[in-house]
Amino acid sequence: RPARIAVLGAGPVGLWTAVLIAREHATLTATSGPPRISLLPGAPTVDVFERRESESGYGTRRIVLAMSSGTQDLLNRSLLPGHGQEVARHTFSPTCSINLLEGLLRDSFERL
Repeated sequence: RPARIAVLGAGPVGLWTAVLIAREHATLTATSGPPRISLLPGAPTVDVFERRESESGYGTRRIVLAMSSGTQDLLNRSLLPGHGQEVARHTFSPTCSINLLEGLLRDSFERL
């Protein structure tokens, strides 16, 4: 029976953790259309728990993150373009809106 993993908090760190765990247990297959993501046998179930009660809680915070060049490089290399197959739509800069980062992480996790 597959393991169940609970990630508490859907901020940048919680979402990135969930994405990395899910990617570790998935494969990406190139197709004539969008890439196909498949979970490997025995992949854990990853549940993300967030205190915000509705979708309206996302994208409403006016916070800008200042990132070191190491963090910026890590995001550009690891999150985008993802598995080396997809085309990056964004490039992270030294300052980034938390709304953009959370949105990209949520999209990445939900695709898995």
